[in-house]
Amino acid sequence: MIKSIVAKKQTRRITYRLYSNKAQSELLEQTVGCCRFVWNYFLDFSICYYEGTGDHLNYNYWSKILTEMKKDEEYSFLNDVSSICLQQTLKDLELAYKNFFRRIKKGEKPGFPKFKRKFGKRSGCRFVGTVIIREKKYLQIPKVGLVKLKGDLSQLKNISSYTIYESCGEWYVSFVQEFVPEKLKKTKTSISLNKGVKRLYTRSDGEYKEAFRAKKEQERLKKLQKRISRKKIKSGKWAKTKLRISRINRKIARKRKDYLDKASIFLVREFDTIYVEDLKVKNMTGSAKGTIEDPGTNVSAKSGLNREILNQAWGMFDQMLEYKCGWHGKTLIRVDPKYTSQRCSNLKCGYIDPENRISQSEFLCKKCGLKLNADENAAINIQWVGTTRNALGGCSLELL
Repeated sequence: MIKSIVAKKQTRRITYRLYSNKAQSELLEQTVGCCRFVWNYFLDFSICYYEGTGDHLNYNYWSKILTEMKKDEEYSFLNDVSSICLQQTLKDLELAYKNFFRRIKKGEKPGFPKFKRKFGKRSGCRFVGTVIIREKKYLQIPKVGLVKLKGDLSQLKNISSYTIYESCGEWYVSFVQEFVPEKLKKTKTSISLNKGVKRLYTRSDGEYKEAFRAKKEQERLKKLQKRISRKKIKSGKWAKTKLRISRINRKIARKRKDYLDKASIFLVREFDTIYVEDLKVKNMTGSAKGTIEDPGTNVSAKSGLNREILNQAWGMFDQMLEYKCGWHGKTLIRVDPKYTSQRCSNLKCGYIDPENRISQSEFLCKKCGLKLNADENAAINIQWVGTTRNALGGCSLELL
């Protein structure tokens, strides 16, 4: 039998908004910039060193060089920020190198560490050590000072590190907290889920959860995207519109995460075993444009479908189910979805035919005449396949 394993200690992130003044914001920006400089400098240094000697460097060597660099007038600006976050940047670079070589040994496609851009993906600076909170609302940041936080700070216990980053012109701090998860009571029930774009999921018992929608935000986003296309790139009005677009996208992402968070914890509380489709979202959302010699068909329809699939964030939903099942002593099993939408869920029939699914929402078996919602029929098949293979030793299943 396959059993879930619950770790004694887990980590989670708690994020707060930072209300910094102009001077503090400049210091925070300078700190993040110095971390980015250290990453890029030592990445380039290590690449040149490897090309010349064929050998690799590590954190200890980089740390000694960084100490010497601070004594040079050319790099004296590194003394204006905390050395803690600079050392953490070097540790992150070392970890990136280790992961790169580990993937090579396993025969996987490695991702070599990349240089960081100022306006690239979200970057920040990480601090370790004791977290100092003053007057229950101020965070003491090294070389920056006391910065006001918004939120309930009473839950800030057992903090191992915290990261400060900027998003849409606002500063945030994310604390990493160690905790022992609570085991939920066993319900001795199981359920299977069939994911879709009109419904987030349909359960094998016929219940379903509506798909995530953010209609108001999407409408505002379309208007702003049309507006920014008519503005001069990198002009003042263009930058303001771009910031508004970024904030709307952030709001949609937060709403989606909250929606999936509530949906996933409900399932984990109600059921001991959850069967989900092992979908390859990256393959499902591939472009249909094709090439000049062999152009694709129904490109617009496929593009709209890809957009809807990505909007539901199936991968994020599965990740939430994964770690929550691990935290609370439940089991999550992935099932190969092959033929689950074409197979008749009647155990006495089990007839497989693509024509059984007469529409997106209707299923009619050509052999026994079973009429059912198509997503519910697929969910029943997912549970049947998962339960059967689990009983046979878990072949072709991946326990998360």
